[in-house]
Amino acid sequence: MNKKEQNFLTYLIIINLKMNNNSRIKTAKALGYSSSKALKKLMDEKFIEINWSKDYPPPRFFCPEEKRLDGIRRSFLNRFNKMYPKIKSLKAKGFSGHEISEHIGLSYKTTLKYINYANK
Repeated sequence: MNKKEQNFLTYLIIINLKMNNNSRIKTAKALGYSSSKALKKLMDEKFIEINWSKDYPPPRFFCPEEKRLDGIRRSFLNRFNKMYPKIKSLKAKGFSGHEISEHIGLSYKTTLKYINYANK
């Protein structure tokens, strides 16, 4: 491969990486390689002057545990945003924690959790 072809191939790889958010899998498919491993081998062996992982870092993937925790947080915030205005108005009227929880149909612990979260 001469220098001109090598420069063109480098340009193609970089353009495809940018278009595909640095995804090696999508870039390999776009360039017609059989797998991302084939593309990685080419990048590491032919273009050693470029630090691919630093200059074009692969996208960060959520691990299943992070996705699960994000879902739990979103769910809590949705419930909190629905229930807290009711809790706040009852609290302003002088209801106790137990009375509030009975009135809106939540457990006492959950009611306290919402009140403590709002006070943070």
